[in-house]
Amino acid sequence: MPQNAITSSITIRNIPDETMSSLKVRAAQTGPSPHDYLLELITREAQQATLAETAERTQRYARALRKEHASQ
Repeated sequence: MPQNAITSSITIRNIPDETMSSLKVRAAQTGPSPHDYLLELITREAQQATLAETAERTQRYARALRKEHASQ
């Protein structure tokens, strides 16, 4: 992480025991601590395009293809 990066913290309350146990097991299976495991999940989710973003990108691509095809 860059030295001047701003970091934030979140607190999640009322996690069901069964859910927390599951997360701890998954973290142990993959190696990192539960904190690192959850940070990786949150980071991956934040970087993934939403359905709306994907649909918009697809529409732009389709318009560009139609425009290109029409000019040929």
